[in-house]
Amino acid sequence: MSKATSNKPVHTEQVGECTIIAGSFVPAGTGTTAPTGVRGSGFTVTQTASGVFLVALKNVYKETISFQATADVASETTDVYAQAGDVTVATATVGEKRVIRTMTGATPTNISGDSAPRVHFVWVVRKF
Repeated sequence: MSKATSNKPVHTEQVGECTIIAGSFVPAGTGTTAPTGVRGSGFTVTQTASGVFLVALKNVYKETISFQATADVASETTDVYAQAGDVTVATATVGEKRVIRTMTGATPTNISGDSAPRVHFVWVVRKF
């Protein structure tokens, strides 16, 4: 098992030629207010529209191997899921960006009325 490169609860870890970037954040319940409670490293996250978040890698990697996102809500009555969306491919100097949408049905929706919402993601990239 490889050694973690961060002492944060969610982190970036090098595994062979792949890097695992795992993180989570608390979505703001309204508008495009910045997410809070960001956990992890190696990325930034912003909210661009209701229920739409942009996760941007701080480093440039060769390619994405896998990307998964989930929505964690405390209320059984909140019918919401996370959807991996559009990709902006990295350039020589700017890391890749990925959209995460929190969805109700087919509509991006802010998670509101839930006591403990959190969006999680795991992004596996190839470094070389």
